[in-house]
Amino acid sequence: MENNFRKEFASLLYGNIITGDVSSEDYCTALTAIRKPVIDNFPAKLYRYRTCNELNFDAFDKDVIWAVSASMFNDPYDSLYYADEDFIFQRIKEESSYENLKTIWKYIRANRKLPEAQEKYYGKKTAKKIVESYLKMSLADIKQIHNQFKATDEQIKEEIKQFLHHCRIGAKEINKIACFSEDVKSITMWSHYSDYHKGFVLEYDLRGWDFLVCNNCVDNKNCDDRKTALLYPVIYTNDRYDATDYAGNAIVHRILTSNGFEANIPQHDQLFPEKMFLNKAVDWEYEKEWRLLCCAKNIVDRKTLKIELKQPTAIYYGT
Repeated sequence: MENNFRKEFASLLYGNIITGDVSSEDYCTALTAIRKPVIDNFPAKLYRYRTCNELNFDAFDKDVIWAVSASMFNDPYDSLYYADEDFIFQRIKEESSYENLKTIWKYIRANRKLPEAQEKYYGKKTAKKIVESYLKMSLADIKQIHNQFKATDEQIKEEIKQFLHHCRIGAKEINKIACFSEDVKSITMWSHYSDYHKGFVLEYDLRGWDFLVCNNCVDNKNCDDRKTALLYPVIYTNDRYDATDYAGNAIVHRILTSNGFEANIPQHDQLFPEKMFLNKAVDWEYEKEWRLLCCAKNIVDRKTLKIELKQPTAIYYGT
């Protein structure tokens, strides 16, 4: 299969942002347009390399697969996003400056609201709480808030570095992933993923498979068993996904909550998981990988997630 559609898909994925305040209908419309190259070029056969063990035999017998956290992958750089620490540092310095805090205080006292851009950024609920707090403050209070940020530049930079480290670790747990390949004849993958050719490979035809899987019902969005899963081609690139905005929002969220605000900042980009989990170094391009990205309630603290799948169409044995 040619890789042109992967490039088209990559351009659409990384060229679009779906903010957290859009309606479900608009989200689905935008995602469908982004996924069009994927749907139009969906492979007739995908392969899953397996080792011979009790867990894999049981999954094969029950027509299920186990999706896992990216933290369990053999490449520590897999799904590891980039964030511009210097940019985040400058943003914190500017936003915590006395002049900036005073400007916001004056605007709120004159207009009884945050500037439009900031209101959109924080979300209406959090913006309202910020306005209420500012209206109770004097300039002396604003000065005191500014003084709380009197840490040295080195201290701020070190805190940003440590916080981003924990964010990157946590981000790898938000979705569970099951890996497939377009190629069943890769000697390297038989060695890496099928116990040096002693394992087996399962062949699947996943065209038309219901990618919304819920054990109880499709419409109950609060169902604890509800799982959503979408299959995508991996995007091979030597440019790590730049999640500076995501990381910056996470730090702002932490600052707000630590100061007593119930922060409810809308997601900067609902495509964050796809952009992070589908980004992989060019060195792995020979794998021709596809990833089933699985999402469910309360899975962040779990390393694995069971997904019911169609029966394999074939099985290939190793040596």
